[in-house]
Amino acid sequence: MQRIKKTFKYILVISVICCTIVSLICYSWVIELKEKKWQLDSEIHSSQNILKTNLSFEEGGRFYLDDFKLMLLFSDNKNSPDEQITKLVKENSILIKEKFVYFQKSITKNIINENLCKDIYCYRINMPFEKISPYIWKALMGVEDIRFLNHKGIDLKSLFRALIVDIIALKYKQGGSTLTQQFIKNFFLKNEKSLKRKFKEFVWSIYLESNFTKKEIISFYLNYVYWGSFQGIKIKGITAASLFYFYKNLNDISAYESTILISLLKGPSYYHPIRRTERLKKRANLLFKKLKNEKMFQENELAWSEAEWNKWISKLKLNNSKRKLRHMITAINDKTSDFDLIDRYIMFKASENILSNVKKKYKENIFSYKVFIGNINTGKILNMYSRAERKKDVAIYKEFHSVGSILKPLIYSILSNDFGVNMDEKIRTDRVNFKLLSGNWSPREAHDKLPNVVDLRYALQHSLNRPVVKVVNRVGFDNFEPKLSEYIPELKKPLSQYPAQLLGAIELPVSRVFEIYKKLLSSCKTNEKIKNVLNILTDPTKTTISHRVGNLLGNYKFFGKTGTSNGGMNNWFIFSQGNLFGVIWFGREEKGKKENYKLYGSNTAFLIYKNFILNRGKPISEFECF
Repeated sequence: MQRIKKTFKYILVISVICCTIVSLICYSWVIELKEKKWQLDSEIHSSQNILKTNLSFEEGGRFYLDDFKLMLLFSDNKNSPDEQITKLVKENSILIKEKFVYFQKSITKNIINENLCKDIYCYRINMPFEKISPYIWKALMGVEDIRFLNHKGIDLKSLFRALIVDIIALKYKQGGSTLTQQFIKNFFLKNEKSLKRKFKEFVWSIYLESNFTKKEIISFYLNYVYWGSFQGIKIKGITAASLFYFYKNLNDISAYESTILISLLKGPSYYHPIRRTERLKKRANLLFKKLKNEKMFQENELAWSEAEWNKWISKLKLNNSKRKLRHMITAINDKTSDFDLIDRYIMFKASENILSNVKKKYKENIFSYKVFIGNINTGKILNMYSRAERKKDVAIYKEFHSVGSILKPLIYSILSNDFGVNMDEKIRTDRVNFKLLSGNWSPREAHDKLPNVVDLRYALQHSLNRPVVKVVNRVGFDNFEPKLSEYIPELKKPLSQYPAQLLGAIELPVSRVFEIYKKLLSSCKTNEKIKNVLNILTDPTKTTISHRVGNLLGNYKFFGKTGTSNGGMNNWFIFSQGNLFGVIWFGREEKGKKENYKLYGSNTAFLIYKNFILNRGKPISEFECF
């Protein structure tokens, strides 16, 4: 008997010690979670105070209809894009013609633009519970946690049921986790399978349930959970999932669409709608039937027909190929450019379309683009670079490219202003040879069949090489060199030994080309000679872009000059139009075997500019000196 009492005493002491240790551990976990609680508080705060920005479309502007619908999807408006467009048409604010929206009045929309996802290609935005469709959270509870409203973070009944199923199957089949536990695991804990993590999950779930309402917890879950990847963008949260998979706002999601979204949560890759359509369809139909049986949905709610599934998958494939949402998210994430969201989006779209076409044509992933545009009135800058894995500032400010013919407007401006050269002067186009220390050099032309005699105006418009070298030679390389050095201190000297620099055989960063022309254009308003030279390039129907400009843009006068060098490895377009001026470069950065790409400033960099300036929802302006 004494021995039994003694054993019982030991057991009691050990039990007290164990309970004390467990209590201390649990208390330390609670303290740890309290320190993290500010993250959840900030989640609630951000869902109630979502940052917004204005989308301004100006009278006289044009915008693609599909792009306009996309912008309206992100707008802070309860109505669907189609409903908003119908209203704008009735108000005579817009005119729909073919695939374009023409703005008859200036309109402004507020859009949600605070991306809470920190990754480059990722999108997540918080939405308060009140703005989440009841179909969504009903489907979530019906599938993942039917007793969510009744438990306090841990559902013992589900836990024991899952345990019995796992024992019978002799493997892990069911988890028994509540929505609260799932959120804790996804938001705070690593996805490791260990008893410590599981116990911590239990403790934190109970604490969370005692400090937040059920609405807040289900909002946390829906706003944070991972919903797969589409168009190269990680989708986090129900708002992003609704936009990417259905091109819809949350309040427009139907019961069956909600079921599809909840079905994807089990495994976004395993149930991928394009690659695993039949698998997703089977799960969605099974869950939809279950949800209706559990009275989560009304009896009159219907599952999709085969035709509706085919229509959705076709639309998904089309959207995936166009990658517009990727362009939109990239524009939203771009914090380094000052221009508004519309300009950033349209420039990304225009640039990526040209980049995609060139990559497909040459079956090489070696091309990229760089954009540097300034607004004269505001001083704002739009700078873009296609390769997210590299630093944009280095690419634009420090990497050098052969500039080609874009220097010719500068050279002719100096000739006219400082040496009195008349642009109506006639000059022969025959070959000319120069004896240099490095050997004989003769400038070549891009075309063999040229008029024997041209005026300098024609030579500039058609970017001829021999006339410009002949005129500089006549005024004297030594005399011309210091004037050109004022703009380009990087010149190799003496110029007489490196005359190919006059034709663009000099390497400069994109930002330097921008600064050079900013300096030249700033003297245009007060200097008639420079103004006259620049005006020669303001009729696009007479320059190197005449076959690309088209009827619409061809009706406007804007300063523009293309440049191409190194067999299509460097392609440029510089421009000034209204309050915008800038530089666009397209080409290949990698050094290696020289290829003769059939790429030119006119079919790459200029086309980027053309698609940008025509379709940004703002009227097209003509060239003005500033």
